[in-house]
Amino acid sequence: MIRTAFTLPRSVADDVEVWAIGDAHGCYAEACAVIDAIAATPRAAARRVLVTLGDAIDRGPNSLKTLDLWQNAAGRAEADELVSLMGNHEQMLRRGFGLPQDGPCDPNEQFTAHFLWARNGGSKVLDQLDINFGDIESLISALGPARIAYLRALKSHYRSGDLLFVHAGVAPHQPIASFLKKPWHEIPEDGAHWCWIREPFLNAAHEDGFEGSFVVHGHTTPGHEPFDLETQVRRFRLNLDFGSFKTGQIGFARFIGDQALVYRA
Repeated sequence: MIRTAFTLPRSVADDVEVWAIGDAHGCYAEACAVIDAIAATPRAAARRVLVTLGDAIDRGPNSLKTLDLWQNAAGRAEADELVSLMGNHEQMLRRGFGLPQDGPCDPNEQFTAHFLWARNGGSKVLDQLDINFGDIESLISALGPARIAYLRALKSHYRSGDLLFVHAGVAPHQPIASFLKKPWHEIPEDGAHWCWIREPFLNAAHEDGFEGSFVVHGHTTPGHEPFDLETQVRRFRLNLDFGSFKTGQIGFARFIGDQALVYRA
């Protein structure tokens, strides 16, 4: 396991250590290794908060086991609090349920949403469940009430001190508060949504961060990430998507005060 230390330009809240885990994409064995590594690390603060940054599912070999692991990660990681954020893959899956609280409920819109999810890695989940594309009723039944309740409870973001945790990022030229209030089910054509954005967020440079905040995120795989970790930190952000389904590595990090330890497992 590789780890790299950084001093950040901003800090998490006092008396807390925050662990954040990047995109796992169904890589269950690697996800277990991450949780067990966190559990084996002695506490360095009074409280331990575990933040999953979204995209637990799709593309990889075992999405449902990974989703279940994330749902119950607090106990195994010996954390006091679990914060589960929505990634764009959880968003796409949920939009395809076709229920009023889950976005589009018109049959045509529902099919389009389901197709978008399947095309973007959801077909792996359908294969794991032995469910045909378009059989949404069987998909909902196979997921079960507990997983669906978990998907519906996912949050857009989490703050600790001056650190903002969000799946994809923020829009540099929009007020952060209003940007983070965008409805969970939106997929804007320009990608300007907290679980979809890449540019102009990735290349944004501010002397004082994003409205003073340092952003911890995932969503962008190494092939699309323009900067190394050290440069990212100087630009007031840290990307923990290490391309798990291609590289076999899940990025995660511990934050205490202004100190960050970034791990590859």
